[in-house]
Amino acid sequence: MDSFDHYMKHDLKIRYYGRYVDDFVIVHENKEYLKKLIPQLSEYLQTELQVTIHLRENIFATLQQGVKFLEQ
Repeated sequence: MDSFDHYMKHDLKIRYYGRYVDDFVIVHENKEYLKKLIPQLSEYLQTELQVTIHLRENIFATLQQGVKFLEQ
């Protein structure tokens, strides 16, 4: 997943990105921007790392709502 980290930070220039093992979070003020990223990220992960994004686990929340990250 190290190559994915570099892809996110250096190629896509995503400023607020964090990852733990195979879970990741992106913080951005534009929800539509985040939604448009999903196919691009999915393609990269499938092509380069042979892994898939579980689309049912995508969460779009405001900062006020928060996100439970890494919980079961």
